[in-house]
Amino acid sequence: MVTGPGSADPGIDRFVRELAAIDDHAHPLPLEWEPPPDRDRPIFPYEHPLPVRMRPTNPEYIDAWRALWGYEHDDFDAGHLRALIDKKQRVQAVEGDNYHSWVLDRIAVETMLAVDSVPQPSFPAPRFRWLAFDDWLMWPVPAVDQKPITGRYAEQMAQACRQAGVDCPPPTLDDYVHAVLVPVLERQKADGAVGLKFHTPYYRPIDFAEVPVSQARELYRRACDGGITIAEHRHVEDYLFAAIAGKAAELDLPIQMHTGQGPRHRFENNGSNPLLMEAAVVAAPDTRFLMLHAGWPFAKEAVASLSHPNVFLDISGSSVHLYARNLAGIVRDALEWFPEKILYGTDAFSDTAHAFMSSTEPRSNFLHGWEEKAWLLDRTAREAIALALTDMLHDRVIRAGDVDRLATMIMRDNAIDLYHL
Repeated sequence: MVTGPGSADPGIDRFVRELAAIDDHAHPLPLEWEPPPDRDRPIFPYEHPLPVRMRPTNPEYIDAWRALWGYEHDDFDAGHLRALIDKKQRVQAVEGDNYHSWVLDRIAVETMLAVDSVPQPSFPAPRFRWLAFDDWLMWPVPAVDQKPITGRYAEQMAQACRQAGVDCPPPTLDDYVHAVLVPVLERQKADGAVGLKFHTPYYRPIDFAEVPVSQARELYRRACDGGITIAEHRHVEDYLFAAIAGKAAELDLPIQMHTGQGPRHRFENNGSNPLLMEAAVVAAPDTRFLMLHAGWPFAKEAVASLSHPNVFLDISGSSVHLYARNLAGIVRDALEWFPEKILYGTDAFSDTAHAFMSSTEPRSNFLHGWEEKAWLLDRTAREAIALALTDMLHDRVIRAGDVDRLATMIMRDNAIDLYHL
């Protein structure tokens, strides 16, 4: 049975909903890292404006609570939410070490790729695989006017230097690359990383340029001696990103790059257009790049970037901003362009992670954890995929025999191929 535009075919919808998915990008948080729930204030909103789906009174949270914790109400009554906190805590206690896998079972996710600076024991393989967060590798030396978000990289850099047997970043760029950067990437691969993640648009545009080694060396030396500006430091970042990309190709590690809108207050969208990455993509033809979050609001540009042989696209996080019908249009565009290059993902995150990216104090939003986000974003992604396939079948762009194959490619096979899972 094929329905008209506006709703998904029931058979397609059922098949997509039941597929065991590979979530290619998410931010699950170990239980011990979450702030304890505030029973007097079950929902603690942020001061800066948020899009509708990220607001704490989004009624879809009620759907998630009902599905995950058996919430029996249809409201945000404080007393009801306090009881819900107890229910969620009981599940966590009963499931114990299996809790995170229990959450994946609730949303039919077979494997979740988890972004973190180091692999977390709370998220063991094979249910979870590690994506290494590596922006900090481009900041061995500071800029005199750098933003607070990049200042946070100093601790990771200090630890990497200690592992390399030095007290601080080496005095020359070449020594840093060979003694610190390359060993870090090799260690990440050995420790189980299946890819590298960058959130560069949170502090600069992603228009990485080719920088002569002589210029990069001189800027590095000046940064060590007295300091350089952010504008000058950008050339050091450009050079080091190229070095990382080259080593990533050697290690067979794809690079995920944040593209499109970010939840940070006053996020500068114009620096996150996927097409800004073209020079870097062309300069590293053996490195596989994945443009995260469908590039929204630059979705057409993100899909167009798939014409590069080494570029891929996922839809994680785009469902933070878009409901299923709008997201379905992006999915269809990609399927009509390069169906083997579009991947499912949720970008599930807790409010603690949101606070980090927004440079605000974490809120005690126990009921807005990565678990609830995973449920909500997974549902939207599956609805969008089912809608896109229904519309394509209705328009005779694909045949009935193509539906299951394409759905399986998006939901799991493309990720298995890209990350060699």
